[in-house]
This record gives sequence, structure tokens and C-alpha cells, in this order.
Amino acid sequence: MGAICFAEYGDERALPFLKEAIEEFEPDWESEFGMMDLNELEEAYKKVAGALPAELTERVGELRAEWDVHTAKKTPPAAPAVSNKIGRNEPCPCGSGKKYKKCCQGADLQ
Repeated sequence: MGAICFAEYGDERALPFLKEAIEEFEPDWESEFGMMDLNELEEAYKKVAGALPAELTERVGELRAEWDVHTAKKTPPAAPAVSNKIGRNEPCPCGSGKKYKKCCQGADLQ
């Protein structure tokens, strides 16, 4: 955190600390904000140095790819849409034995 504060002032002495923090960063896999600290470290480094060196760019890319795979596994598949609407050709719920379109739906339209 201190390195990020140094970066706010544009102090290049923060770069080795930021580099080390990015290299050793491990996401909090249980939190939906588990990558936020990495984003802040990356932005702080860029603010001082202008760009990440290739090895840090690669490290950040690997972490983001791993995060994407991990979060995709945690996201449950979307449930299919369920409708309470009675289909026209289904049996009428009134128990008449007729199709809904010939029974109660027809009565609704009249």
C-alpha cells in the first residue's frame, strides 16, 4: 500500500516495491473483488513508469486469464425461463378435458 502512495507522488523509488508486489500477487479467490489490488498495483506502476515491463505484463495477463477461468467455474449456468402461461393446445386447467383454446381461453375472449 505504501508503494501505491509513493506512486501517487510520482516517486520512482516505488517501482521496485510495486514490481515485487505484482510478481508475488495472489488473488483472493473467494472474493468477487479478488483482483482489485492487482489493478491498483498495475495502475500505480504505469503512473510512475509509463508502462509495465514485458515480464510484468505477462504476469498480469496470466493472473487475469486464471481469474477468468476461476470465476467462470463459480458462475452457475443461467436457469431456463419458466412461464406460468398455459399453452393454447394444453388441456384446460378447469378439468373439462377440452383444449384451453376451446374452453376457458375462448371464454376469456368473448
